[in-house]
Amino acid sequence: MAPQTPLRKRLTAIKEAVRAPLRPGGQSEQVLRTLERMRNAQRVAEEEDEKAYRFRLSPVAAGIALAVMAATVGWSYFMGYMVGLGQNPARQVARLTGGGHVTHAMLAGAEELIAAAEQYKAGLAQ
Repeated sequence: MAPQTPLRKRLTAIKEAVRAPLRPGGQSEQVLRTLERMRNAQRVAEEEDEKAYRFRLSPVAAGIALAVMAATVGWSYFMGYMVGLGQNPARQVARLTGGGHVTHAMLAGAEELIAAAEQYKAGLAQ
């Protein structure tokens, strides 16, 4: 691959090519060949760009998709929170009956309440 020339040099060469008459093997012919190579490279890049897969959404569709994703994440967070509360039912019962600060005595009382509730459920099932 040929080394890249600075843009200023290319623009100067293009200006000279436009001013000077076309001579075989001269500077203007080299500039024209360079321009043709640049144009061909641009065409190849545009063709490759057209072949690339793009997923485009209108602003309305993107907004709807964003709202659905936000609702899904929110629902997942909420369900995780609810499942987390169910992991330790004694702690939850103690918190509901005794307030924000849970002590060992409150946990023991909550476990007794849960055991009594289980016995009551078993009695109803029979």
